[in-house]
Amino acid sequence: MPPLPAEKKAKWNAAFPLMVEDAVQFLFDRGITSLNDVTTDEFAAIGVRSLDEARKRALPDVLDVPKGWGWGQKTWIKAVRCSFTSRRAREDAAAVLRTLGEANELESAAPMRAHSPYNDTETPDHPGYEVFEAVFSDSECDRLKGYGKYCTEWVDLFNSVEWKPKVSHVKRMRVMTNDQRYEDMVETVMPTYKEKQNWSSVVKYSAFRQQGRVGQAMTEAKVIAKITPLLPPNAIFPSRGDVLHMIRANEKAPMTESRCSQPLHYDFPPGVAYKQHLSVMISLTDHCFLVVADRWGEDRTKAWKTVHVPKGAVIVFSSSLPHAGMGSVGVDGCERIHVYVAFNVKRKDVHPKDVHGEQTTFFAALEPEPRLKRPCP
Repeated sequence: MPPLPAEKKAKWNAAFPLMVEDAVQFLFDRGITSLNDVTTDEFAAIGVRSLDEARKRALPDVLDVPKGWGWGQKTWIKAVRCSFTSRRAREDAAAVLRTLGEANELESAAPMRAHSPYNDTETPDHPGYEVFEAVFSDSECDRLKGYGKYCTEWVDLFNSVEWKPKVSHVKRMRVMTNDQRYEDMVETVMPTYKEKQNWSSVVKYSAFRQQGRVGQAMTEAKVIAKITPLLPPNAIFPSRGDVLHMIRANEKAPMTESRCSQPLHYDFPPGVAYKQHLSVMISLTDHCFLVVADRWGEDRTKAWKTVHVPKGAVIVFSSSLPHAGMGSVGVDGCERIHVYVAFNVKRKDVHPKDVHGEQTTFFAALEPEPRLKRPCP
């Protein structure tokens, strides 16, 4: 291929920065936050796409490439990397500034609330949660929902627990139920808390309930700015890139997968954790629900209320509240964003994780006493 004439070379030099800009925009539109995992072949494919777009803009003129052009490290990949890194730095800085400004504006419209609405342990029968409607607009919900296709690390969540009694319990139940078959006995005779503590349990996961991480720094900043006025002062969020997690109902999962609501549980261990942690759920559709138990009651394995969280609403609840993710409502998706916040802890301890980094779950059925003692009226 002979060298490009001066006129065509000038056209190429003018088009090249636009191609780089188009490639970077393509990467941002797909939620790419790092180029470490983008291969040389993928860079080349993005380059060919950007060239096609540039040629469409150049019509009716012809846009030729220089001799020996190969979309390699020396020119194309280096230019895209530099432009991408520069834009990422600008947008991250702008997001921080926007967060500060938006938070100040929202504070004037929605004053900071005391910690007591969620972790109130003095008011008898306080439910331990509050729903705030219309915090996010329909367009904001749809935009957040759209990030679902870019979510990373989609995993199946636990959806049921199989309890297995000791042999002595089985013998006693056979007498109480006139020798029914085993499955009917377990269904008919529910154990007490004391007994169930000695039962074995098998946690079962389901492809119906899935969770993915939304690693969007700018999106995180905007969401934090929106929900901060609903939280007590000095709320601590997880590390950047690990703030927002999307949960969805996958109605396309095989019918053998459990679609019921989760067993009532806590995310944090008993003790002082309920004073240090809150959970936030943002509903992105009109079909989201949260099942809660009476946190003061003796039986916290039974649903007390099924709380509807409409599109754009936010529910904030205490870690002392036994809760369960919703079961199937026959609608695919039902996307919601989950955020953990904490107080007076290190940022690495905001998420409920054990020493191995696995998310913790504590079943209400295994705790013989309420985590909170009902105060005197």
